[in-house]
Amino acid sequence: MADNNASKKPADTPFKQQRLPAWQPILSPPWVICCFFVVAVVFIPIGALVIVASGKVVEYEIEYAAEASRTCRTMIPGQKCEEWISIDIDKDMEPPVYMYYKLENFYQNHRRYAKSRSDTQLAGSSVSYNSISDCKPVRYKGELMDQTQFEPNSDTGIRNIYAPCGLIGWSMFNDSFSVYMPPSKSTNCGQEPSPCVQQDIICVGYLKPLGPPASVPVDQQCTDNGIAWESDVDSKFQAPYRGEGTDQFIQSYNGQPAFYYNETPSTTNLAIEGHVVPIQTDPDFMVWMRIASLPTFRKLYRIFPTYTGFKAGTKVWIKVDNRFRVSDFGGRKFVILSTTSWIGGKNYFLGIAYVVVGCLCFLLGVIFAVKHVLFGRSNAGNDNYVGSHKPN
Repeated sequence: MADNNASKKPADTPFKQQRLPAWQPILSPPWVICCFFVVAVVFIPIGALVIVASGKVVEYEIEYAAEASRTCRTMIPGQKCEEWISIDIDKDMEPPVYMYYKLENFYQNHRRYAKSRSDTQLAGSSVSYNSISDCKPVRYKGELMDQTQFEPNSDTGIRNIYAPCGLIGWSMFNDSFSVYMPPSKSTNCGQEPSPCVQQDIICVGYLKPLGPPASVPVDQQCTDNGIAWESDVDSKFQAPYRGEGTDQFIQSYNGQPAFYYNETPSTTNLAIEGHVVPIQTDPDFMVWMRIASLPTFRKLYRIFPTYTGFKAGTKVWIKVDNRFRVSDFGGRKFVILSTTSWIGGKNYFLGIAYVVVGCLCFLLGVIFAVKHVLFGRSNAGNDNYVGSHKPN
């Protein structure tokens, strides 16, 4: 028994016997005071630089489909309502200029909403009906409306399954924006007199499944290249798996839309375009699938990489094809034009946080220094003093 216990004893080494040398700092008052001042000296300049950089960002934000616009606010899903908004530029915007849309009171981070997707399907791999249970209640045609007669089985295969499936894809933001820069600031787009004309357009936004408008300028100044993460484009979002023959997902192609069940285009009202199934390789769809952590968020829509026409004194007109209904959840919608700096977009919070923490550290350092000078013990933190009074 003694031999057995001896065999379990750790080797007599400094590491296994925990005899390695260690430094245990004594937090004496001078040491703590110096730490506070060092943090203050580092944080305050960094915060000031961030605030200055954020202040150089030129940003314009305007709400659309507001309460006054009842038609656009209460439309049925899939119905398009055309709306014109304008932005007066009072500061030059140097390229690149970024265009965003912003939503308020939309909880993309809700647990059931966030998990309603199939990453396997989005990556272009083959999936079965049983493997996409997380996509419920938007797995197959009619499921959202309890039309169980379309539920996939061994006979139907994957023909009734949506690609992409899930609530996130079904609720994709589907407003689109076209930007006009008329030569005269007095031009009143969308109205008489002097409405905007096709020659004034610099950016055409549209839903990829519906295809581009009849005439799109060759020299567009905006692009959707770069709005999605490179990893999303290269691997995470690929074209859906192609089955054999007619055994294919319900999916859209560029200019060839597929529509969700009972939300097809109206044959009598051309303004109703229908609730269209997104395209998995569409950069706008990839951006939407990056769910936001807060109920108020913005997402990148287009980039103007080299356009230099956003000059002070000009007026930008934006035509909105308004389809995304926000009245159901009490939300609001905005469109944003913004430049960036080395720190990113306009955000004073980070800079203010650095300055506040730095100032607090400086104030605490001063208070502790005064207290230490006036009331501190002369032998506090003295290693020799501590060592000379060790017990026998």
